Amino acid sequence: MGFSLEIISLGKRYQKNVKTVILSGFEGDFGVFTGHTHFITAVKPSKIRINYEDTDEYIRIGFGLAEVTPQKLTLITEELIYDKHLT
Repeated sequence: MGFSLEIISLGKRYQKNVKTVILSGFEGDFGVFTGHTHFITAVKPSKIRINYEDTDEYIRIGFGLAEVTPQKLTLITEELIYDKHLT
């Protein structure tokens, strides 16, 4: 069981059902899991780790906002760089 991840950037969109996401906010790194409490926070440029089906994937993002609900993480960012070779 997981939750929906949606990342939106100018001209780009990434969407997947995932188990966990680790990203960087201005107060430090935080993880999002299924059933997480609802909150909205600013995020800073970083590489985020996405885990699904026992596989880790990495995406580089710019400044943005994250909205977390128990079933979904929506991330709106100024930059989205997806590369399967990014680690």
